[in-house]
Amino acid sequence: MKAKIKSKFLSLLLLAGFILACAAAAFVVTAPLWLFASKKPAVYSALLIALAAAFFVFKTVRWAIKRGAKKPDAKD
Repeated sequence: MKAKIKSKFLSLLLLAGFILACAAAAFVVTAPLWLFASKKPAVYSALLIALAAAFFVFKTVRWAIKRGAKKPDAKD
């Protein structure tokens, strides 16, 4: 009986640690972005638009390369 209680307690402790780690990671990622967006909104917006455009170009070129890489059926 004691082993089950200890196992449950360790599982809850592990879950709490995981939740805390996720919250800390989220804060580490979002806090600087929020600070940057609130201090220099024009630069932040321009940066996000540039990143979105670069991603669009990357995906389009990648799609075109994959589509062009397919060999057409050769009929003699």
